[in-house]
Amino acid sequence: MKKKITFGISLISLVAIMVTIGLMGSGFTSQFDEEDQEAFEAVVAADNAILQTGVVSLDDLKIQTMSVNEIQQEQAILDKVVEEQSTPDYEKYFPSSRAEQLTEAHEVALENTNNEEVTVGGGTVDNQLLNIEEVSEGEKIVTVSEISWLETIYQVDSGYTVNLIFNKDISTYRMTNENGSWRVSESLGCQKEFAPDDYQGDKGTFDTFQEAVEFAAELDVEAENPF
Repeated sequence: MKKKITFGISLISLVAIMVTIGLMGSGFTSQFDEEDQEAFEAVVAADNAILQTGVVSLDDLKIQTMSVNEIQQEQAILDKVVEEQSTPDYEKYFPSSRAEQLTEAHEVALENTNNEEVTVGGGTVDNQLLNIEEVSEGEKIVTVSEISWLETIYQVDSGYTVNLIFNKDISTYRMTNENGSWRVSESLGCQKEFAPDDYQGDKGTFDTFQEAVEFAAELDVEAENPF
């Protein structure tokens, strides 16, 4: 049975942050012009940045687990990776006040990372631009469809389980152009669909943290997508 964890950012929590700040978003069709495409691509990048909030790099974890001896504790490995973890460039995609909030959330999440549950991946697949409304010069209302995912490793009595969850969202948000760059400024609504009932989020349980990390690093997210 999965243990109750005090710390960590779930996919639902991340989506809640997205709704609060106005984020979502890589399909593109000819009905939209080049500026529309630029705004859409900015949304996709922002979306993936926010889904990196609190995420510990799988690549760095894999390097650390391969370079330590067996008696080194999992928490020591995590602490080493977290210490060297970079912060997503939120200022590139959001107004400064939002970027500061997200930076703080990321740092707090990393500080509280432990080997009971660690988020090791997050992002989007199958992003589709559905509609763009030109409000004024430098301002657009954008509607997108996306599938967001989050990958975690959590501790169980028998070892460590790798979990991969998905949500499908149709969201409308406001984009503004600041000094030639599109930024997410406001959410105007989000319709959420969870993975089908028959989808199994747990992908495997392993005796050691190192084995779970290696498996998680090789997991094909797009192939696992249940939508």
